[in-house]
Amino acid sequence: MSGTTGRPRVAVSRTALPGQGVERLAGRFDVTAWTGEQPPTPAEPAGLVGGCEGLLVLGSDRVDAALLDAAGPGLRVVALASTGYDGVDVAAAAERGVVVTHTPNVLADTTADVAMALILMARRRTLGRLWVLNPSR
Repeated sequence: MSGTTGRPRVAVSRTALPGQGVERLAGRFDVTAWTGEQPPTPAEPAGLVGGCEGLLVLGSDRVDAALLDAAGPGLRVVALASTGYDGVDVAAAAERGVVVTHTPNVLADTTADVAMALILMARRRTLGRLWVLNPSR
């Protein structure tokens, strides 16, 4: 099912995606986005997805059979802006002919950077010294 402009409709669970992701999608699709201050609860995206051909979600979002059913039979793809897809019921998606994609290695460099920072903090006891300098923490 297409949106009001005749273009395919995509629901997005967050508007703050890197690289102007939502804006880029809006150039080719009718985008319906979650606009709440906090991440949506598991039940809230059901109101966004009706009639969508695509869902763009984060790895922390839950995509289960109920959400897939709320999207309807026109849903073709669930795309995750994360490395894994633990929050997606892949079997339920496959039963409905919905393709599930993700972005492998998207955070590989960031994860390595944080690991190195934690190693340096542990070796130099940075956190303990920070507490000495700022006892209000």
